[in-house]
Amino acid sequence: MSVSSVGSQASVSFRGEEQNLDRALEITVNDLIRHLNHVQMALRSVAAAPEQDLPYKEELAICTKMDDDLREMGFLLEDLRYMEADLLSIPETP
Repeated sequence: MSVSSVGSQASVSFRGEEQNLDRALEITVNDLIRHLNHVQMALRSVAAAPEQDLPYKEELAICTKMDDDLREMGFLLEDLRYMEADLLSIPETP
């Protein structure tokens, strides 16, 4: 059996309900990518702030939003840890 077909049959607890593993992974990874892209753009914006003569308040707003994205990424990584725990087999011996 291929890994992809196993993923479509497996289920995990995700956002308070039982979900198909493939769907839970798709949502989680897409959200991680989105937040990572936002972080990348925010870092580039803060780096360019002196050249663009951005006011400090605007720089701070960019960093605040970036912190939110980083926090959300932490939550998403935690979701992946829970998926891992849901899928790990129970050992036959202690």
